[in-house]
Amino acid sequence: MTTPKGFLSVDEIVKKVTAKIDNNSLLKEVVEYNEKTQKPLSIIEISPRLLAEQLYVTDLYLIKKVSIGDFLSESALSKKYSQDLNSIISAFGKTVGVATNKTEIFEFFISVAYECLEISEYNFGYLIYCEFTSLSIKMEYAEAFEHVGKAIKEKFNKLNNIFFISKKNTYFKHFDKVTTNKFPITSYMTAAIVASNVTKMKDFSGEDYNHNFVSRMNIPGNVMVALYNVLKSTIKYMHHKLIQKYLVMCLNGFESV
Repeated sequence: MTTPKGFLSVDEIVKKVTAKIDNNSLLKEVVEYNEKTQKPLSIIEISPRLLAEQLYVTDLYLIKKVSIGDFLSESALSKKYSQDLNSIISAFGKTVGVATNKTEIFEFFISVAYECLEISEYNFGYLIYCEFTSLSIKMEYAEAFEHVGKAIKEKFNKLNNIFFISKKNTYFKHFDKVTTNKFPITSYMTAAIVASNVTKMKDFSGEDYNHNFVSRMNIPGNVMVALYNVLKSTIKYMHHKLIQKYLVMCLNGFESV
């Protein structure tokens, strides 16, 4: 497979970085330097907006290796794409367990999810929201989540209003209002395709079958238009070498030490 135009630098990072993320590097890997002091910064010390933009770059790089047909057929490539996203999200989630200040972790990643929403990276925004919502109700982390600041709670409430599983219509309304290139929640499309599978609609016939098939395919149909526009788009943000290196380490998997 040829490297998508404009992604040579990201592709080189992917090929060169073979290390996996681990407990020691989750919050210690240098991903940026302070402009004034040149102090090395960890992943949670950078701007949430910067990380959101780099997640957009990563998502675009990964998804350009997959076609719409791959999503429709649930091919190995589409499954690998989903696995890659989940590897990154899993690494983010593990930072709570190793951090001394767990509230700070919640605040940072809720802000990252919010910034993803602001730049129309719904895919990563949704995944981060789901991961940290799940962590927030765990007994060992619930208190840390309760102590997040007022501004963070407001951001979380907005994310909750759009991404909560029972509010899919709210998400689609929000998504449809965005006129620029936007990353849809690809898992919604995959779920709808599975639901519309003819073997799962054997109890329907005639007009009922037609109605249910079209109704169930409405979600992937809407998503695929946005997905097509993303697939043919160019890079929206410049890649950041050190942050991309960190994300590639997450893609390579987690190594227990």
